[in-house]
Amino acid sequence: TIYINNNGNITFGGPYGAYTPSGFGDLPVEMIAPYWGDVDTRCSNCGEVYLGVPTSDAAVVTWSNVGYYNSNPTKQNTFQLILRDRNDLAGSNTDVEFRYDNLQWTTGDASGGQNGLGGQPAFAGYTGGALGAPQTLSGSGTSNVLTLNQRSNISKAGRWYFPFREGSAPGVTRDNPLLPDVQDNGWLFQYTTTRADEIVWSDPEIVFGY
Repeated sequence: TIYINNNGNITFGGPYGAYTPSGFGDLPVEMIAPYWGDVDTRCSNCGEVYLGVPTSDAAVVTWSNVGYYNSNPTKQNTFQLILRDRNDLAGSNTDVEFRYDNLQWTTGDASGGQNGLGGQPAFAGYTGGALGAPQTLSGSGTSNVLTLNQRSNISKAGRWYFPFREGSAPGVTRDNPLLPDVQDNGWLFQYTTTRADEIVWSDPEIVFGY
């Protein structure tokens, strides 16, 4: 069961209404967040949040042209979260994908923002589940979060792919390593952990040949 929260994320185990992002460590719920920020859809031009189920094994949540708090549509963001049940594979496997179109604001007024910028900017990533390996996309918490639609970890601008295998996030096992942020001058691995003894598999030479 998932809970679709207006503020750019879904959670498991219960809804979560926090509008100022704080990163993905020590949250009271498990979260997947394509763009955790202070989304406000209350005004007539502030956009909508949609759930689509195009096939029996896929769910698509779209934050379409959404504004920011307080009921401000002067800057708008459009982004998606796609969940796919990989029932073509043995076991419990889900593909998670973030897709970004226009990104114009980072911060709501109640998070220290002015005109949609400054203050505490949005975060993108996920908590990683019970086995750990949380992930925060590079640029999160800074103004560079607006460049998520220009970057990728699969060489397709604005698209980010995360294969969860047997309930485990990328990086938990050697066979499913963390994928890097693909950049012009190489690859950037962004690590997020709250445990000093946690191993995050991100040496994909054998698997992917970086």
